[in-house]
Amino acid sequence: TRVAQRKSIATARDTATPDIITVTDCVGTLSHAEQLERIDEVFSEAVERGIVLKGPNDSLDSDYDIDLSGMSFPVARAAVRYMVHQIRGKAGRAEEISDVSFITGVGVAHTRPKPEADADGSGRSITSVAQGGSASAAQRNAEKANVNTPKEGPLVSRSLRDYVQEVLRDDFQPSIESSIPPFQKGTVLIEKKHFGAGR
Repeated sequence: TRVAQRKSIATARDTATPDIITVTDCVGTLSHAEQLERIDEVFSEAVERGIVLKGPNDSLDSDYDIDLSGMSFPVARAAVRYMVHQIRGKAGRAEEISDVSFITGVGVAHTRPKPEADADGSGRSITSVAQGGSASAAQRNAEKANVNTPKEGPLVSRSLRDYVQEVLRDDFQPSIESSIPPFQKGTVLIEKKHFGAGR
């Protein structure tokens, strides 16, 4: 009956909680729109709810070794921003800060290139996509994953490692210096001396 249907919909609405797919979709949309403060809010809440960066069996190997491999580009961006803000919050207590490693792997993903800045000055629009495969397969996988891949421009290959370094350079003022350790090509390292006051 209709009454039973209404009750079941209301119950589902009351008990529904976000999951990683919801977070990926939301962060992807916000990243495409360059809504950085909103990205930070959404991701911080996702961490509090235990959806992302849960612990050693998920993405957070320790407080300072963060596994981003397998995350979409926008979610990896949000994770990097979250960790930098967390560490900068401890900047006055030097004994609590350590070098940070973002584990990215060395694989290549297919993404759209950054568009030139448009009329309103917003320009960055980098989103994820599937590891490996042909451009058309990557496109289909991205659409299935709801990562808000821009539809314009050709797909290009790039690594999550390079993207993370770009986020550290472009999303923060002053930029955060990072390096690739010689024997850990799938890792982006930030030495603790490069953290400091900033935004």
